[in-house]
This record gives sequence, structure tokens and C-alpha cells, in this order.
Amino acid sequence: MRTWGYEQTMNREPAIAELCDALLDAVARGSLVKLTLAKPTPTAGDIKSIDIRAIMVKRELKLSFTTHHRMRDVVKNYPPHEAAELIASHLTEHFAAAQMCATNGDVKLVRREGKWHMSRHAPTATAAPELKHDRAKQRLISSAGKPYLYALGITDA
Repeated sequence: MRTWGYEQTMNREPAIAELCDALLDAVARGSLVKLTLAKPTPTAGDIKSIDIRAIMVKRELKLSFTTHHRMRDVVKNYPPHEAAELIASHLTEHFAAAQMCATNGDVKLVRREGKWHMSRHAPTATAAPELKHDRAKQRLISSAGKPYLYALGITDA
């Protein structure tokens, strides 16, 4: 087993460390589709779930955390190893379930009666999503070669 740093704080929960290892392996291979932390505990406050996916920001691989609160969503990006530590912390303190979807197999982690149970399943996705963070805007009218559309204020590019 690798030493990423989260094992030091999670040494009493080997299932969480195994999930974090599987996550970092999937990120390194480029096979991560998404990871979802669900079933919030009372200590989670108004957080409903957290969706995690790999993205490329300024030519660096990051994991994007979309935290779904009761009334809003908050997005933050973290480097993979820091993200693994944060996931381990969230699972220990605030969530009772996690599901990781990757192209090489799915992993489910559930806490029942105070114990963590891990199961592996066949992959639900055949291809990982693109790592693009900035997407080209979908336009109804193509402004290529039509400067009059910009002059009229119909398009902004």
C-alpha cells in the first residue's frame, strides 16, 4: 500500500484508504468518471452530497469538488493527493457512503453499523469524460465571417 499521507490519519479505516488508493490510481490512468460522497451524517450540516471529477486547469490535473448544499452548489478544485486527504476526512466525519465510477470498475463504500463495507462492481461507464474545464460556448448563430452580427449586437464574438 502506498503512503500518501491520508493513511496516517485513517490507519484505523483501511477501507477508506483503499478507496483513496483506487481513486488516485484511476486519476493517474485517466479512467476516473466521477466519485460521489453521499448519505450525509448529522455533522454535515446542510451538505447533501459532493460530486468529484477530474479536470485540467492551467495545464494541471485537479479534482473538482461540487458540494451540493441545500440552497446552493459550491465548486472548488484540489490537487489529487490533497483531494484524497479531504475525501478521507469527509468520509470519516460527514458521509456514510461513497461511489466511484471508473472505466476499469466501480467501487462502492458504505458504512453500516459503524463498519465500512467495500464492494467492487463491473464498470458502468466505458469512456472517461474529457478533462476540459473551459468549454466553447454553444451559439445558435455562427458569427464566423459575419462581422455585421457583432456590430448589430446580436453576438458578442
